Amino acid sequence: MLVVEKLNKAFGALQVTCDISLHVEPGARHALIGPNGAGKTTLFNLLTGEIRADSGSITLAGKDLTRARPDIRARLGMARSYQQNNLFADLTVTQNLVTALVVARGYGLRLWQRLSDRNELALGAVEIAELIGLADVLDEPAHRLAYGMKRQLEVGLALAVEPKLLLLDEPTAGMSPDETKLMLTLIGSLPPTLTVLIIEHDMDVVFKFAERITVLDEGAVLFEGSPDEVHCSDVVRARYLKLAT
Repeated sequence: MLVVEKLNKAFGALQVTCDISLHVEPGARHALIGPNGAGKTTLFNLLTGEIRADSGSITLAGKDLTRARPDIRARLGMARSYQQNNLFADLTVTQNLVTALVVARGYGLRLWQRLSDRNELALGAVEIAELIGLADVLDEPAHRLAYGMKRQLEVGLALAVEPKLLLLDEPTAGMSPDETKLMLTLIGSLPPTLTVLIIEHDMDVVFKFAERITVLDEGAVLFEGSPDEVHCSDVVRARYLKLAT
């Protein structure tokens, strides 16, 4: 689903990404871990086109996206949630989801159509709300939601584009243990055909979620393997796992 080959990025003399290669299989549950400053979020920014790679290539489902604009990458099936919530705070859960669906389905370009006549938008919003566990708060403004619910809604906005690849940047950051459990349940309930790549610092979450783990360090791949292989790796334990405990 995702093939990254020898991706490099530098800001002046600072090399932030060094020859990163990453293969993510269709339907995979794949995690990126590493110390602060390892280049995880920078890699996400490169994948989504928010910053341009100096060299290397990015392919999604066989399509070369290396030079594609962020909106093109989104329309071809790449969606992302961020460390900080990006919601329409004064809009309700339904309105947030409908807004995302309007953009995803191209209705924003059809200025002669009244959105109130688009029944499928409301139905789509309800379907997503049920999937992310927010069906009981459809009329609640986003700013009134508990923090964990805001994170769930963030995932819902990403799902509105019907992605092939979902990038989740620290989805459980700042959550209570109960909220973390709910988020894990939500991620676990996503369609098996959806490929999910997450950045996560909580090792309990990583080992429960991931089928495969890539460890980054100083902008390069330090190790990749199954959760058991990562847990047993001397180099990973020496460089990262001790710092995470």
